[in-house]
Amino acid sequence: MTHTTVSARLDTSIKAEAENILGALGLSHSAAISALYSQIVLQRGMPFDLKLPVEQAAPCGLTDSMRNSIAEIAQHYGVERVWLFRLRARSEAKQGSDIDLRIDKGTIKGLELGGFVHDLEQALGVPVDVATTTSLPEDFLRAISQDVMLLYER
Repeated sequence: MTHTTVSARLDTSIKAEAENILGALGLSHSAAISALYSQIVLQRGMPFDLKLPVEQAAPCGLTDSMRNSIAEIAQHYGVERVWLFRLRARSEAKQGSDIDLRIDKGTIKGLELGGFVHDLEQALGVPVDVATTTSLPEDFLRAISQDVMLLYER
């Protein structure tokens, strides 16, 4: 059997951590790489699944990408503030539940509100209900004051 050299660039901290683990197992990095290559040949592919990381949702059921989409769309339409309220703000929403938002309109006008809702629904993949702060009665605002979460502020 002839041998060859394999060279790879690694993040310094990952290399150090991996070598610590390999050392505790009594293996050199050369033995680990040799074992990896042997498994690739035996299994005719990678010996483990390659997957994209699963994005975790916050307790309110919104992922970081959903929150980012809300912020980007709000900024695009000139919305001043966006609050999440009702079930999702209380972390009681089920899979596919709609998203209830209260907004301070900022510079959004007229029919742009419909475009704002449409763009949110397209980006988030669930129904979105939007109420403007000025359209809600004071008693309703007081009633939901404990169940709101600020998502975006210009």
